[in-house]
This record gives sequence, C-alpha cells and structure tokens, in this order.
Amino acid sequence: NMQFQYEDAHINAILRAAIAQLLLREEIIIMPPLGPTTDQLVEHLNQERDAPGGRRTLLIPYNIGNWHWVGIVIRYNAQNHLERITYIESVPEGIPMPDEIRAILMAIYIAVGEQDVANKIEEKIGLIQTDGRACGAVVVQNLLYEAQGMLVQGVADPNLTAEIRMQHVRFLQLVRPDFNTEGMLKTGDGIDASPVSTIEIPEIEVNFDTADFIYNYNREYGQTLGVIINPRDSLGSVEACWQALFKLRDLYKVQNDELNYYGTVASRNN
Repeated sequence: NMQFQYEDAHINAILRAAIAQLLLREEIIIMPPLGPTTDQLVEHLNQERDAPGGRRTLLIPYNIGNWHWVGIVIRYNAQNHLERITYIESVPEGIPMPDEIRAILMAIYIAVGEQDVANKIEEKIGLIQTDGRACGAVVVQNLLYEAQGMLVQGVADPNLTAEIRMQHVRFLQLVRPDFNTEGMLKTGDGIDASPVSTIEIPEIEVNFDTADFIYNYNREYGQTLGVIINPRDSLGSVEACWQALFKLRDLYKVQNDELNYYGTVASRNN
C-alpha cells in the first residue's frame, strides 16, 4: 500500500524481523524508534555506552520533529570504544544532522573520554524517497543496508518502493506472523501489491556460498540494479540468488537462463 505510512510499531517490528533473518557477522542492537524529543535518545545512548559488550552496531530510527524519519547507526569496536556514527538521510538535498542531536552525541561520548568524536560523525544520503509517505519504509531499508556495510545511494522510484514495502511484509510474515500487516498490503497508486519476490524455484543443489554470491552482486550491481537482501533461511538464500541472477540476465540478455557469475554457472530449465 503506497499510501500507508509506517508508525513506530511497524519500523521496530520490521527491523527486528529483518535482522533475525539476515546473515550478519556482528551483534546488531535495535533501539526503539525515537523522537521527536531528545530525552529518550540521551537515555538509551547512556545505557548502551556503559554496556559491557564489545563490537556491536546500534540501529536508531529517529523521527525529527514528528514529521521526518532519519537513521542513526553507531558502531563500537571490540574494545568497547566508539568507532563511527553515521547519520543517514533519504531526501536528495540531504537535511543536515540537527545541531541538537550532534551536541548530544558529542557530549555523551566526550564525557567518557572518547577521542576525536567530531571526526567520527559522518553524514550520508542513502536511498532517496520519491514521495512523502515513504520515509519510514526507506529509512528502514537504509538502516538494513548500512548494518550490512552496503549503503547505496539511488532513487527509490515507485516500483522499487513497492518492492521494498513487500520485502518488509515478507520479513514480518516469516518472523512475526502475529503482526497485523493488512494495512500494508492494500493496493494504492496503481502499484500491484502482490509479492514481487515470488519465484518458482527449481530443484537445484546449491554448491556455492550464497552469502558471498549476494555480497559480490550487491557490491558490483546493487546501486544500478537494486540491492538484494540475503535471508537467513536456506530457501530464502536460494531465492535471493535467483533474483540476482534474473536481474543480471535481463541486464546482459543471457540466453537459456544461464549465467556465469564469479566462476559459478547457474541454470534454470523450465
């Protein structure tokens, strides 16, 4: 439903469901959606700053002024020191990090002796939303991309936005079947609400590393063809690989559904 606007509960549930499905090599901590006031941000960051954990990544959806969602990603190294703070926007003009948020981040980490905090803060533009109702969906996607170290800048046109929304629904259906997705599935703006990821998968033996396959595809083609998220379950991983292959097939017009990619030959015979 292209008219549907994500609320706090949707953003929180989708992020948790997606992280539960993704193959990630480090601990991911999802903070509840915060804003429009900064009190909660201060409280949660103080708690996490003092936690005993080592290398980890914090994903923070933040609602600025109760009108626009942005993403904040905070990384700690194995010694529990601040490594990097990334502020992610989804509008082309790139609304700068509000001074109040920057001041809070600086104060929290300087207070515990972190060095050179100002130079550890970076601002990025990820996927760019093309309608005013998509900032929640796009900020979720940008946070997921950054968590995997593959944030890309591109335009989330209506078709890509619809695909992202359906991917979020799929995560919820897999992990949170109790979550009410009815409002998210209604058709709007002429976009077909049927799952775009539905593919008839042939019986094949997967004899290559699907995680490396998807990683290499995203690194080389993600920005131009669209990033593919690799789910944790084996069936989802195979499906993700076929999605990548079909995108490459259409790009290179490979015949017989056969494509040699990073030394792997995959074929689909109907």
